[in-house]
Amino acid sequence: MEVLQILQELDRSEELNLSIRELHSRDSKIDLVLEINKEKVLIKTKYEVRPSQVGQLHDQAKLYQKEIFLVASNYITPSAKRLLKEYRISYLDSGGNIHLKLNKGLIFIEGKHVKPPSEKYKNRAFTKVGAKLIYTLLREPSYADLNYRSLSEISTCSLGSISKIMDHLKKEQFIINLPNKKIKLIQQDKLMAKWIETLKNQLLPAMLIGKYNFPRSKKWHEINLKQKQGYRWGGEVAASILTKNLRPQEYTIYTSKKSSELMKDFKLTPDKNGELSVYREFWNDGSTQTKSATVDPVLIYAELMASSDSRNIEAANDIKEMFLGEHL
Repeated sequence: MEVLQILQELDRSEELNLSIRELHSRDSKIDLVLEINKEKVLIKTKYEVRPSQVGQLHDQAKLYQKEIFLVASNYITPSAKRLLKEYRISYLDSGGNIHLKLNKGLIFIEGKHVKPPSEKYKNRAFTKVGAKLIYTLLREPSYADLNYRSLSEISTCSLGSISKIMDHLKKEQFIINLPNKKIKLIQQDKLMAKWIETLKNQLLPAMLIGKYNFPRSKKWHEINLKQKQGYRWGGEVAASILTKNLRPQEYTIYTSKKSSELMKDFKLTPDKNGELSVYREFWNDGSTQTKSATVDPVLIYAELMASSDSRNIEAANDIKEMFLGEHL
């Protein structure tokens, strides 16, 4: 992305009357330093920015609290832009949409169309079926080396779809072949970001059983799922259980049960605007299933990041630090 060129074109087309010049920097964490109207701007470039990446950018920006920190990217989703503003991080995309807070003024231009680069990833891997397999691999990266029949059983994907999904993951360089004929999952942070979007937009809507309300006399913390086989908390409730520092405002349960069993077990009332969302499990733990009251931290983290809620994203970062640091 030619940041300087985009800014110079904006200066001409929008008559901003900017004075821009490039400065030298020895900071390896910063990709470009510009002087704009005699104010130094530190620039971090990203291929694309989605809500799941904003927490990491916020951590980077905190290292330069006395400086003007700007994220430049080919494409930034609307939700990510909202979060960047909330964290007071300036941004610029390839279309010329910009939110730059200088000490002596604000440059804000929005409404220029930018085609999402992720559109080219419309392949077998980033579909609701592919998302099931990716979840299996993100939970346990060593599973990339399993035979396809085992992957099919664990991921609940059909055997015929496994090879096609794996081929696409190899094509996008998320999976590589090692000299010893082993297969390795790489770029897990980038894969996670793309999987979160697929989870939110394709897989979870397909897995939704329904929305319900709890009985008036019951609160979520009075329901012990460890004693109810086939049910697990997800999302904000799961994060509250694991981190002890998030008060749930939305409630999520994953289950292998039928909706009739669900309503009977918890005395729930169906309501399309209900406080509880119930999803069908899209994995198979088999004999390794634990008695945990929550789903895997990978799914909890992804749900929180997909919400684009700053409160949830802070909790997601806690989940990442506590449980996912080894892989992501």
